[in-house]
Amino acid sequence: MPAIAGYPEKAKFVIILQNNDELRPTGGFIGTYGIMEIDSGDITELVTHDIYHLDMPVKDKINIEPPLPIKKYLTDKWYMRDANWSPDWPSSAKKIEWFYQIENKFNNQRIEQEKFSGVIAITPKIIIDLLTITGPVEIDNTIYDKNNFQELLQYKVEKDYINLGIPSWQRKEVIGEIVKELKIKLFDLPVKQWPEILTILNNNLGAKNILIYLSDPVMQDLVKQQEWAGEIKNTKHDYLMVVDANMAALKTDAVINRGIKYEVDQNMSGLFAKLKINYAHQGNFDWKTTRYRTWTRVYVPLGSKLIKTSGFVDNEAVVADELGKTFFGGFISIEHGNIGNVYLEYKLPDVLNKLASNYYNLYIQKQPGSDVNQVAVDANFLNDIKSYSPAVLHAEKVNSSRIKWETDLNMDKSFNVSF
Repeated sequence: MPAIAGYPEKAKFVIILQNNDELRPTGGFIGTYGIMEIDSGDITELVTHDIYHLDMPVKDKINIEPPLPIKKYLTDKWYMRDANWSPDWPSSAKKIEWFYQIENKFNNQRIEQEKFSGVIAITPKIIIDLLTITGPVEIDNTIYDKNNFQELLQYKVEKDYINLGIPSWQRKEVIGEIVKELKIKLFDLPVKQWPEILTILNNNLGAKNILIYLSDPVMQDLVKQQEWAGEIKNTKHDYLMVVDANMAALKTDAVINRGIKYEVDQNMSGLFAKLKINYAHQGNFDWKTTRYRTWTRVYVPLGSKLIKTSGFVDNEAVVADELGKTFFGGFISIEHGNIGNVYLEYKLPDVLNKLASNYYNLYIQKQPGSDVNQVAVDANFLNDIKSYSPAVLHAEKVNSSRIKWETDLNMDKSFNVSF
């Protein structure tokens, strides 16, 4: 914490504001970025900018090839606003800083690079939670509180700025004003409320509404130990992570209800998985919602073999290895009022089947910014189950070798069985 707080040396960070209503792999679309300098716990510099102020002036100066899904469904050039393509936050953080240095150099014709202590990403949830302590913030006769913050701010910067006669280039200046006012209110709070702030920060770090990357490898290892780093977990057993990337679907993630059903069955040939991901589009066509378009990656143990798939457009599924995992990916499109789903069947690596003679573990990793309200796990084995965890009310031992869980995915979840 001292290193993050600028002690004993000043710390300077790139701050990324991710809008989870427009979901991207590490939490949301990068609509705003900022520069924050901290010296011995005091925020000595805090400025925010519209991401397009960095991207647009270089559109004819740089030509960086984007990942294929971005090129096919979004744009044929890669800019900082789309830099958080990897679901592994350390990887995306490095790419974000790389883009910042490249674009800032071309914008300002600067040769030297700014030195940053790291990159920090936040989603609106942390701001909403802080507003529960500070109370409302008033900017230009508009009151932002914990109930209206995200919805009202989006309307202000997407639509209302026109009615107010604000140039589009200045439409996001209100974000900087909110941040400054919130900082004043937080620093004015009495000492007795500091534990409340720490609790909010801790909860949001656990839920991945705050992601931290530090340039110093030793400090970054400490961040990983605290599980604040948002990295793709390295596991020896079963693993699952569903990663959505909104592809020009406006803010439609705000009205998408997600559910995951995962079944694993062991037979004499090995461990076989069946995964169903449900998307319920509960919105209409308006200024911020449209048909839902997402390029989805499902990360599973390295070496898993795809058997069957359905739900991707044209039933086109990409199979590739990255980040120490295998992923199955494809494009999904869902009209408003409809329910869409992706179904995958695959065989888990044989090494997991051998481990499952004594012990089985499933680690489901949460995508930052994503709300998955329903997760069902159904595991059926050859051997009798001796113990399992979590052993709570939403766990049901169906028979001697089968166990079911129902939960949510507000943070990473681990399921364990011993034989």
